[in-house]
This record gives sequence, C-alpha cells and structure tokens, in this order.
Amino acid sequence: MRVGNWDAAVVMARSALQFTMRDKGATKGTLYAEIEDLANKGTLHPLMKEWSHEVRELGNDSAHPDPQAPPTDPENARDIVQFLDLLLGYLYDLPKHISDYRQRKVTSP
Repeated sequence: MRVGNWDAAVVMARSALQFTMRDKGATKGTLYAEIEDLANKGTLHPLMKEWSHEVRELGNDSAHPDPQAPPTDPENARDIVQFLDLLLGYLYDLPKHISDYRQRKVTSP
C-alpha cells in the first residue's frame, strides 16, 4: 500500500482472507466455498460474508489480470485492506475482548 502497488495489496488481502477462513474452521476448497461454509456455520455475519466475497473478487481480478480491464483502483484497494482489518477484529479481537470481560466479571468481588 505504501508504495502504491495496489494489485499486490489486494492479492495479499485475499490470501490473508483465505488463511483466516481456514484458521476459523472452513472446509478447505475454493475461497468462495470457504466463505460460504463459515457463513452457513454462523461464524460470518451476512454483511461480513458479502464483504469477504468483495475481497475475494477483487483479489481474483488482481491475481489473474485481464489486459483489457482497467488497473486496480487505489481507493478500492484501500477499502479492501480496511475491510480485512475490520474482519480480523471481528473474528479475533472481539471474541478475546468479550472473553476477557467475562473473566473479569466472574472473578470480581
């Protein structure tokens, strides 16, 4: 992102998304199937599912470029990376914060 290689940023975001889906227990397959699997299991909220597919699609476009297609839009790349940050917070940070809160609540006088 810092050097303006938008395609690389989007492909890395897509790769991180797939790693996350697998880490969260998705049945291995295509990224599309992995997103659908976690959505069906209730791990992904419907809005997160929708945006996960956005990351997947833009990542596909960057990983398999069409010479006739326009280059990756910098604003789209920034949005995708920002979404990935939010998704990671939702799947990893939020559950940890809730767990920590519950632990404090149980152990407090």
